[in-house]
This record gives sequence, structure tokens and C-alpha cells, in this order.
Amino acid sequence: MQAGNRKLKIGLIGCGFMGSHYHRVFSAYGCDVTACCDPTPSKLSLFADERNISQRFTDYRKLIAFAGVDALISATPDILHLPVILEAFKAGLPVMTEKPFAASLEECLVLNTAPQPPPLMVNFSKRNAPAFAAVAELVQSGRLGEVLHFAAGYDQDWLFSKAFGDWERESSWAWRLDRSHAPAGAVGDLGSHIFDMVEHLIGRVKSVGARVLCTGMHDSIDFFQASLELENGIPGSIRAGRITSGERDRFWLEVFGSRGSVKMDLEADRDHVMYYDNEDGRPEWVRLAGEKPVSTYRRFFSIISGAGENPSGLEEGLRNQCCIEAVLRSADNGGGITLVPETAERSGAHE
Repeated sequence: MQAGNRKLKIGLIGCGFMGSHYHRVFSAYGCDVTACCDPTPSKLSLFADERNISQRFTDYRKLIAFAGVDALISATPDILHLPVILEAFKAGLPVMTEKPFAASLEECLVLNTAPQPPPLMVNFSKRNAPAFAAVAELVQSGRLGEVLHFAAGYDQDWLFSKAFGDWERESSWAWRLDRSHAPAGAVGDLGSHIFDMVEHLIGRVKSVGARVLCTGMHDSIDFFQASLELENGIPGSIRAGRITSGERDRFWLEVFGSRGSVKMDLEADRDHVMYYDNEDGRPEWVRLAGEKPVSTYRRFFSIISGAGENPSGLEEGLRNQCCIEAVLRSADNGGGITLVPETAERSGAHE
């Protein structure tokens, strides 16, 4: 893609699994990834050599200051998400970042006094599935009638199966199990996707009653479950973790209404949902296709090329962080019902 008479230059921060994915996607769009950054020199060199990237940095601040790029993509551990965003804001650079938005809600306090930021997109990538769009259509069109209750989850088992890699040896997975790199554990890594889905499709979360589980195999939250009440009064239950044996990467949602129900399972089928119509003369579950949405990657590409509207990434990221915070506070309080905070505020550290 041309910006004026030249290709858009992308700076990529984080040379792990997601870094490789971002490089493929934006290279296919015609962008030129001209600079990359990773704190591990050997990893950085291998990544850059394989992709012929000449500008290489071990400090993201130096990449932002000296690389001369048009936009940034941040694929770092959670603890660096907000620091990279803030440096991008200072430089006036659009940025696409991995979720969760920040390591903690309290860390977001600085944003209360931040100036008007450049475009920001948090990559809630589950929205990219056609099945996600199918659920949205069924709920918003009223075909389910009044939504009565819902359940959702994100089930993985890589702590046992090592299906995605050996977390005891591979740094790209080990950091997710280290509170110093990912303080919210599975709540931030997996729960962020669930909260984005719930608020995008059904309604804003009002309160949470949650429990977390730490296996003791390492220093992280491995699993959580929570009861939710939405601001529209709809109750729901959610769960997420890395210790659900036999479930590799199952992201699912079930919504039950007065006229019908819908079930989505992105691991089984990203393109279709199962729909049940209570008012059908011969009620049965039927398979419905969803329309392919404009992906988060394409939307960011359109923004940086001047063809798309600025995203509401700052508001969405902060809101998602508030939901994560509510889970952690509730768990600290023995599972007591906890209101979702409205904005960043000071709070005690979570044990």
C-alpha cells in the first residue's frame, strides 16, 4: 500500500509467535515492515534475517524514536502493552496492540490526563470470525426474542498437553505463566476475549462474582470462572483457563432467548453457528452461516492508509481492563459480587 508515493512503513515490536503472524498479514497488504524489536538479541537476529529487515532494536523506545515508521504493531508480553502505547502516543504514531490493554487497571491512571491520542486498535481478533457476525445478527435482529441468559468460555489445555509448544522451555509461552510479565494470567490472556465478546454482542457487564485457580505448577492464574450480571439485567456465566484437558483452543458462546437460541464454537466452526427457533413448526437446531466481517487487521490497515475511520480502541481497551479488574477484585474478596469500575483508579495490589 502506498502512502503518497511510497509503501507504508511498519515497526514491529515483539518477534515471537504473534510477531510472525502480524508480519505475514501486513506484508500481504503491501506494507513494508522496515524495523523490528525484541529484547533477546538472538531471537531478534533470526527473525530479522529470515524476513530481510534491516533496522533492528532491542529497546522499543529506540525503534519508535529512530526507525522512521508510519505505524507500530505491538506483540509484546502484557507488561509492555501500555508502555509501548504511551511511547507511540508521544511520537504521534498509530498503534495496533495485543490484548489485554494493560497489565493492570491502576497502570491506566496516566491516561486520565493524556492528550488526544493517535489511532489505537486493540486486537480483539475473535471478532474476525464470520460466526461472531452471525451471533450479532441473531441477537440484534430480535430473532432470539428477549435474551434471557448466556454462557461463554475459552478452554485450552496447553499447560498439560503442550499443544502450542513446550512452556517449560519456550519463552514465547513461558512468559504467559509469569506474573512479572502477565500479572492477570488467564484472566487477561483469555478472559479479555470473553469480555469483549459479551459486551460487543449482549451488553455491558455490571457486576462480577469470580473465583480463580492457580495450580502451583508456576506463578500464574491458570483458570477462572465467574457469574455476571449485565447492565440490561441479563445473567450469565463464563470460564477460561489453560487446564481444560482435551480442549485445545475452544472459544464458545451460548445465548438463550424467548424465541430461540444460538451456539457458537470457533474451534469447531469459525464460519457457522447452530440456531434453534422456538417458533418453528418443527423446531430443531440448524446451521447458519455468518457474513465475513472486516477484520481487525484490515481495519487498522485502512486507518493507517487514510481510508478508514479512527477506531475507539482507547475506550474499548480501558473498558475491557475494567472487566478484568472486577474479576481480580472479586477473587481477592472470596468471590463476592463486585461492581465493574467505571475508569482507572488506585487500588491495592492483587495477591
